[in-house]
Amino acid sequence: MENGLLKSGRDTEKIVSEYLKVDTGISNYRILNTKDESGKFLLKEVGARVKNEDFSTAISMSDSIEFYFDFENLSDAIHHITIKIKGENGEYCLSTSTFHQTNLHWKGNNIITMQFPEYLFNQGAFFVDVLVVKNEREVIISETDAFSFNVLPTPRPIGSWMGKSEGYFKGRFSCKNINL
Repeated sequence: MENGLLKSGRDTEKIVSEYLKVDTGISNYRILNTKDESGKFLLKEVGARVKNEDFSTAISMSDSIEFYFDFENLSDAIHHITIKIKGENGEYCLSTSTFHQTNLHWKGNNIITMQFPEYLFNQGAFFVDVLVVKNEREVIISETDAFSFNVLPTPRPIGSWMGKSEGYFKGRFSCKNINL
């Protein structure tokens, strides 16, 4: 197939199968279908999106961001997902995992989401490595740049500074004033 037109009458099933493997064009969502060596763990889909939205919605600094992991587990082993996030220049800026919150030992099809609060990420491009770890120590799937996402600046009033702040994280944290 080329531009949606069938170019050859031979091996139609193979041609259509290859054609359907094309990337979605959305960098913050990917279909991986990556199996571990035993074939008992399948990491199907990964992505980043605005919380409770679809993957086509643009992510802004003022949005809560949700990372999405769709997998199938046919093993009795305990698994967790570790993510390592890189900034635009390729430097790692954050690493976290599902280890202390939820281990992936449920058999069958599952979806795990990780939530990040609004205003945590500064504007810019981020790239996410995904590792599936078995029994706390053995990496069984490693996907470098499994997905990426862009964080857009929030709208600002006319006259305010429009440049990007330094750093990967912007964060709005609560402060407390103690009057002495």
